[in-house]
Amino acid sequence: FLASFLSDILDRNFSLIVVFCIIISVIAVFFSHMIEKTPVKNPDKKINYLFFTQIFHSLRLASNYKHLNLALFSSAFFLYTASFTQLNLIPFGIQSLGITDIQTGYVYLAAALGLGVGSFIVSIISSDRVKLWLTIWGGYGTGFSYIFLYVFQYHLVIACILFFSIGMHGGLYVVPL
Repeated sequence: FLASFLSDILDRNFSLIVVFCIIISVIAVFFSHMIEKTPVKNPDKKINYLFFTQIFHSLRLASNYKHLNLALFSSAFFLYTASFTQLNLIPFGIQSLGITDIQTGYVYLAAALGLGVGSFIVSIISSDRVKLWLTIWGGYGTGFSYIFLYVFQYHLVIACILFFSIGMHGGLYVVPL
């Protein structure tokens, strides 16, 4: 959202946008030095460049714990659908909604606010322990939101509401995992 907002108010003056990004980066580096250093757990461990064997080993280790592999694959599925949605939002905004690439960034804001609301709802409902049934509601809600987005793909306001719904249900889906 911030990239679209800055491009919009600075009239695509990318030199000023770069200056803003550098200022944010310097502030982030300053605050990152305030984070406590954590001790290295195993400094003698070698890096395994055959990362597929490490992934296989981790999945086999996770299978020793009830439903952990299901949670891992479900989280990966969320990341897949979220990145697919993010990747295709700008072309969707331009082609279906008839808005510019900068205006599409404001639709990102609806999805981000939805994700925050969904995460907040999970924190309220799951105050004392994880409630995995929220993942089911999140999955169904996300799926139905995508279906309705197809039906109402040419209506900007409805599409913003549906992107909010996708984000909210995404929060319901992934946070318990």
